[in-house]
Amino acid sequence: MKGNTTVAEFIAAVWAHLSTLPLDGFNMGARSVENDARKRMLSNLANEIEQALAEFKNHWQAQVARFETIKLFVKQPNVNETAIRKAVSRQEMILCEKRFTKDNVRLVIIRDLNEQQLKIDPALYVQFANIEANRLRTNGFLPFTVAVASQFGAATAATGPLSFRKRCIPQYISP
Repeated sequence: MKGNTTVAEFIAAVWAHLSTLPLDGFNMGARSVENDARKRMLSNLANEIEQALAEFKNHWQAQVARFETIKLFVKQPNVNETAIRKAVSRQEMILCEKRFTKDNVRLVIIRDLNEQQLKIDPALYVQFANIEANRLRTNGFLPFTVAVASQFGAATAATGPLSFRKRCIPQYISP
C-alpha cells in the first residue's frame, strides 16, 4: 500500500469501484471467461503441482504409489483432485482407473511397470507403496497423519504445502 492507505481504505475503494460495474447477464454458475489472466493463474498453479510431482517422482523409489499418498504430498490450497490427475499424466505416470485390493486402493504407476503386470499381484504392489510411504514419512518427506502417527507412538503438527522445499517437518512427541 502506498502512503498512509490502510487495508480497510483499500477494501472500501475496491468495493466502491466494483459497485459501479454492471451485473446484467452475470450467471454465478457459469464457467469463468477464458482470458489471459485466468490462463496465467491456471498455468502457474499447474506448474507448482508439476514441480511437486517431479520432486515426488525423484524421491520415490517404489514402482507404484497410492494416489492418496500423492494427493497428500502435493496438497496445496485451491488444488483439486482433477488437477492432480492431469499433472500425474503430464509427468508420465499412470493413474490406474481400476481400484485394487479389498480396500479399493487406487494406484499410480511411477515407473517401470504397466497395468497388466500390476494385475498379477496387486496386494504386493500396494505393500511396496506402503513401505515406501513409511520410509519417506520417517525421513520427513511425507506428513504423518493421525492414524500413522499413532502407529508409531508419535504425534505431529504437519500441515500446509508438502513439497520438499515447503514441507512442515513433523514434531515428534515421545510416548
